[in-house]
Amino acid sequence: IMAFRFPDINEYEKDRLAIYRYINDMIWEPIGGKVKTNAETITITAAINELGTYAVRKVKTYIIPKKVDILNIQPRIFSPLGGGRGFGNSANISFELETAANVTIKIYNLAGRLRRNLMDNQPCSPGINVFQWDGKDNNGNVCASGLHIVLVQFAGTVQTKPVMVSNNFQ
Repeated sequence: IMAFRFPDINEYEKDRLAIYRYINDMIWEPIGGKVKTNAETITITAAINELGTYAVRKVKTYIIPKKVDILNIQPRIFSPLGGGRGFGNSANISFELETAANVTIKIYNLAGRLRRNLMDNQPCSPGINVFQWDGKDNNGNVCASGLHIVLVQFAGTVQTKPVMVSNNFQ
């Protein structure tokens, strides 16, 4: 995961920023990324699949379409309470968008009960977007150990993938 952080000086069109990878003198490939702002900084994060030169640029209207809806979760097993034998205490949910779209991310347990509404119809940039789930439910409690289903929905497309929460490592 690559993150760019820089001061927010109110001169940026935040909804048009994305991470790009340098291909050659004429081509910058759009990677995408999630833009987060606070009172002082702008942070853009995206999953990076290969080494190269990257920059934050303004999204152009002539973006070359890429594959759509590649959903990935890393690690597939994690332990929100720690002690996870190197698996980590959170999971990164990444997916690729052909064009900008509003995205919803929900996490369900195997009984079909909604545990966490991670994102609800929020705008995302074209390219690879990454969001982190800390293993907590909507009330801030750590979810029970077991298999959970991550649902990502955008532009009429729904993708699901399982992830294992394991709080009982010995």
